[in-house]
Amino acid sequence: MRNLECSERKIEFDYKSGTGVDYTSAYKKFVGKDKVVFSRAGFSGQHTISIQWAGDQQSRPEEMKSVLKAGLSAAASGILFWGFDIAGFAGPLPSMDLYRRATQFACFCPIMQWHSEPDGGQFKDLMEGSSGENERSPWNIAKVYNCPEFIDEMRYWHKLREELRPHIYATAKKCVKENTPMMRPLFYQFPEDENGLNCEDEYMFGEDYLVAPFIEEDQTRREVYLPEGKWKDFFTGEVFKGGQVILSSEGGKIPVFIRI
Repeated sequence: MRNLECSERKIEFDYKSGTGVDYTSAYKKFVGKDKVVFSRAGFSGQHTISIQWAGDQQSRPEEMKSVLKAGLSAAASGILFWGFDIAGFAGPLPSMDLYRRATQFACFCPIMQWHSEPDGGQFKDLMEGSSGENERSPWNIAKVYNCPEFIDEMRYWHKLREELRPHIYATAKKCVKENTPMMRPLFYQFPEDENGLNCEDEYMFGEDYLVAPFIEEDQTRREVYLPEGKWKDFFTGEVFKGGQVILSSEGGKIPVFIRI
């Protein structure tokens, strides 16, 4: 058997019978309009049927930077919906700082989820996980670090996600209709803006939300580039003129701005 990738089809050619079987067409037919594939890998045409996620990341600070790059790369490749495992999947448990920053980031992503390798999972011979409970749930992180108030802190972001759900759903429908990614590099939304072209740590969440995740350890404030126009701080309501770099507000909340 030989695999042939042709546009949006994957064909296996059987040399004995001299025929090819188009598995992708059958795959798409099975998925239909009522199902979706949540995949970490694929081939040409995968954007037509699947949601992507960043794969099995380790719970290390440097991994979060690669996660953000992966999301923007997926968007530039035509992937409409994308997500990642909050604070990583494998290895030692993440710090509270990493978990906090990753949760805030995920709140403003197409997919928000935490997921982790079970004790003795596939990476057990490559990297040691946490002894005992290895899951990356907010309550387990709070338990491990003996910080019960951390649960309420994380609850805030999950409740905010629920409040955003109607907007996210409406945006998702529009993305499907227009074949546009929900998470977009700045150059996608502002192709004439040279500053946006060089910005690799911010993105648009739909057409109107600009998100600038905290990607450095213990970061609670950062510089944010705002393209031309007027922008309102999502959390404080303060309005800024675009076309400039600003310093985000204090308070440790992820910088998010709404185009007005």
